[in-house]
Amino acid sequence: MKKFSFVFLFILLVLAMPLSAADNYWQQFVHYNFKVHLDVEKHALTGDGIITYKNNSPDTLDRIYLHLYPNAFKNENSTLAREAKKRGYHRRIDPKNNGYIDILEFRINRKKTDIPPADAPVVAYRIDDTILESMLPEPLPPGEELQLYIKFYEKVRKIMGRAGWRGKQHDFAQWYPKLVVYDEKGWHPDQFHLSGEFYGEFGTFDVSITLPANYIVAATGEVVEGAPGWEWVQVDTSLSDKDWKTTYEKQLEEIEERSKEDTIRTVKFHAEKVHDFAWLASSEFLYEKGEWNSIPVHVLYSKNARKGWSKKVVERSEKVLKWLSTRFGLYPYPQLSVTHGLMGGGMEYPMLVMNSGPWHGLISHEVGHIYFYGMLASDELADSWMDEGFTTYQEGWYQQVNYGKWGYDEDDVPDTNSWKFKLNPRTPRKERTISRLVNYMTSGYNEPAGQYAHKFKGGYGINAYTKGAAIFGMLHKMVGDSLWDKICHTYFDRWAFKHVNEERFQKVCEDVTGEDMGWFFDQWLHKAVTVDYALGKIKKEKQADGKWRTQVEIKRKDEGVMPVDVHLIQSDGKKIVKRWDGKARSTTVDFYTNTKPKKVVLDPNDNILDKNRLNNGDWRIQFLPDNPFAYGYQPRNIYVVKYTPKMWYNDVDGLWLGARFRGSYLNKYKRTELGLTYGLKSNYIGYNLSFAHPLLHSSNKLQFKISGVNREGRAIGEVALIYRTSKMQYYPPFHRFEFSFNTAQLLKGEEKYAQRKIESRNQTLKVSEWESGRVNKLCFDYFLEYEKGNWSSEFGLNFETSQKFFGSEFEFSRLQSELTYIYGSGVNYFASRGFAGTFFGDKAPLQERFYVDGANPRERFEKFYLRSVAAFPEQQHYFFPGGGNMRGYVDQPLATKKILAFSTEISNGFLTPLFRFMLPRRSNIGLTAFFDAGRVKLENEENKNLMDAGVGINLRIRKFYRWFNFRFDFPIWVSEPLPGEKELKFRWVFSFQKAF
Repeated sequence: MKKFSFVFLFILLVLAMPLSAADNYWQQFVHYNFKVHLDVEKHALTGDGIITYKNNSPDTLDRIYLHLYPNAFKNENSTLAREAKKRGYHRRIDPKNNGYIDILEFRINRKKTDIPPADAPVVAYRIDDTILESMLPEPLPPGEELQLYIKFYEKVRKIMGRAGWRGKQHDFAQWYPKLVVYDEKGWHPDQFHLSGEFYGEFGTFDVSITLPANYIVAATGEVVEGAPGWEWVQVDTSLSDKDWKTTYEKQLEEIEERSKEDTIRTVKFHAEKVHDFAWLASSEFLYEKGEWNSIPVHVLYSKNARKGWSKKVVERSEKVLKWLSTRFGLYPYPQLSVTHGLMGGGMEYPMLVMNSGPWHGLISHEVGHIYFYGMLASDELADSWMDEGFTTYQEGWYQQVNYGKWGYDEDDVPDTNSWKFKLNPRTPRKERTISRLVNYMTSGYNEPAGQYAHKFKGGYGINAYTKGAAIFGMLHKMVGDSLWDKICHTYFDRWAFKHVNEERFQKVCEDVTGEDMGWFFDQWLHKAVTVDYALGKIKKEKQADGKWRTQVEIKRKDEGVMPVDVHLIQSDGKKIVKRWDGKARSTTVDFYTNTKPKKVVLDPNDNILDKNRLNNGDWRIQFLPDNPFAYGYQPRNIYVVKYTPKMWYNDVDGLWLGARFRGSYLNKYKRTELGLTYGLKSNYIGYNLSFAHPLLHSSNKLQFKISGVNREGRAIGEVALIYRTSKMQYYPPFHRFEFSFNTAQLLKGEEKYAQRKIESRNQTLKVSEWESGRVNKLCFDYFLEYEKGNWSSEFGLNFETSQKFFGSEFEFSRLQSELTYIYGSGVNYFASRGFAGTFFGDKAPLQERFYVDGANPRERFEKFYLRSVAAFPEQQHYFFPGGGNMRGYVDQPLATKKILAFSTEISNGFLTPLFRFMLPRRSNIGLTAFFDAGRVKLENEENKNLMDAGVGINLRIRKFYRWFNFRFDFPIWVSEPLPGEKELKFRWVFSFQKAF
């Protein structure tokens, strides 16, 4: 009896113990049974269906919510459209391209009743943008089920976002009335936001799709009724192009004959253990089939993409399935469909992905999402780092396993020995990604990764994808391969087909490692920290027994904490590794070696997002040719110095030769420039030197810059503080404030440089543009850049003062302002510019005044090809925007102390199609018409009104990641021409800059 009582008491105690999170877990169940009909001519979808909903929660529910995602594209008042407009992504949504879903019937009854759902009473509901809310006719207790009958009409939008139609293809994503998730936090009636994705209840889908008989269809789930049409357009990959075309023509003929008998057909798909359903259909799909581990792989792509997709996508999809099944858990679904979607990039759905291209990395990413979002279903709005981060990390991991350290697709692995690589070097994928991430984290806009997607101020993408991936990468390296492998499998085994979150993943990590991981997740998800560890003093001592003792001082210079691997490399090449937990502000790590230590390196594998690897003991300097077309080379442990030879001409030096060296770390730290020139005719040696560096901790918003120039007869120096800011890193408005002190002077005896050639009465004259004497100025500049929808605007304000107590030989102050407005883009635009400026004080040198035709000599000095007399062949025809900006007065260097000017221009790109065969891709050509006007006060004259008008040609070429402008303007009419000239005359100017 006592033994029985003890056992009974033990059982009661066990039952009374708190259960684990997994044991307490519950989730709702939903079964969608829809029948839909696609009208491809009207781009409309009609349908009805029954949604069965089981309440597995411990709560009694009094209402229900559904997502009506298509309404996000109904008009420009939707949450998504308003957020897009706020971010500058203005999407014009009108009746021609919009989409929406109308609920035609909405009925609810309890499943246990005998009344069919379609005959149940109509229930009232309220729609707020993309959310439908309805009170239940009666509360739904735990364990009970209800049924919803919904009849709906959907206007399919022209492709926008993840879905829509284009040509003969329709993509359906987020298309049906979808139950909102109810979990331990309650309902999640989240609107369709611009940033972030979705959250759904697991369940079963039975979807019958009726569509034109000649359309090929793919969807989430297995085909259980009807024919999807795959075998009708299956590609025989063994055939030559010629033979395949013949076969395809026969296939189309057979489809056409079949369509004559039945104009429509119905295909039914069934899917279980999924929380979403997507499908797409086209009359121009081709089909190929593969298989891995008895799991069929269906590949459908546009007939025009066969060369890129055929064979490759099947093979790559099979490899990805094997990888995911090995690393995380066996792929549990009965099929995988990899399809050619309409949107750019790719998008994932259970058993189905829609990709814009055949790239291996894209396939591994989107199919990876079937695990991280599909089976391990996080709330993608609340925990975007969990799906995008994990998927991005496994994609990079997969690419490195397949393609080595470069981590690129096989078609993109660089040839490091080629001259192209030497002129435009690249870094391995991991290094490139870390550089980009650290650049963001030290930009001053760094945000915590663990927040709702739509609440990011501008860092959603880089936090969810890049930083999210880095968090998983750091965790992997921190725990090691063995434990990481166990974490991945335990996570899958414990939480597949359930809802996951930060706490649940953290619990898996702690259970596997036996360590408290709270500090790691709190730091990287809920704080915006940066990491910087640095080597301190290194003391090497030879011991009495012949061994060496090395004491290594390590300093933590930032708030971020990470375990740091310390590598000691001996003279014989052997390596010893120790790990410091990195928590203290500094420590000393001791090494004992048999041979003399050679060097010590912190974190040589770049695993902890250290923002400055120049103090880690393994940095070097790399000299490279300064290729102006190179892009994005930012090695993590190299100070890059780019060099280039320079050569130009002017009348004084004749031919001058020189070289320029530009150095920086990550293109933002310790930016240094040194230039040297030598005039072959004048024997003049010129130079310039500058240095710039951020001043704020983990922010490049505030920059310090110092520079000096002694070149072509002028000496200029400047010290400046520059502050750039905006509410969000990549979104306007952008503000720039600059405070500077600069000095400039024309050196004695060097007046011959500071002249300008002009034509007057068929004679070429030299006009002096600089006055001798030192000009020391204190300057303030403010610049605002704003974009919204199809228009952009820039505003600049400048105040400068030159006073004798600054050491200046001139006393004056200058105030000027400029405002530009552009509506349109490329070469299709309307633009205008207003400029006003005035001087205070009697003495202002020529080089500082306002010039009617454009920028003043002080501004033109910054361009080496405009710096000195005759530096540009026929310089009198070059137009450099600025000042009065009046193109018709380029041959009249009129200087003034007061000016009010206005310019307007309209451009149209109708010439582009005519010259498309001559233009590089993405380039365009526009025909412009312009008008310039100004009111100026010239020396010893009354105020004068000046005007010009003409036409022009504007050529914009996109090459090497950059736009190049070539302008030819013809100011045919000038109100105040040169003496002896007519107002109407053929004149021309050209420029490499925009007009304004």
